[in-house]
Amino acid sequence: MAYNELEVRGTHDFPVSFYHLTESHPRYFMSAHWHSEIEFIRVLEGELSVTLNDKNYTLKKGDFLFVNSETVHMATPADCVYECIVFHLEFLRLCGECCRFFIESILNRDIVVNEFFPS
Repeated sequence: MAYNELEVRGTHDFPVSFYHLTESHPRYFMSAHWHSEIEFIRVLEGELSVTLNDKNYTLKKGDFLFVNSETVHMATPADCVYECIVFHLEFLRLCGECCRFFIESILNRDIVVNEFFPS
């Protein structure tokens, strides 16, 4: 069963969390969860099997994956080193009004962002 990951991200001024995951990291195996933030996953070495809702992806070195908000996801690494960056898309509104329409369209799911970016 997936759980809602409620976590404070970064600081008040920079609400972004970055994770560098190796075999020694306590969250190396990513259990099924979801959160209101978006997440980008990048594989540096090895292979990472990721499930987003009902879709399965196998990421290899150099691959990126976009995890939209409120998407149930989990990952199983195999001799893998990977990175995750997690933040609210709202954070980008601080850049100014120029991105507002684009950000709101993603948040409202009017624009669908491709999930998998193979290297």
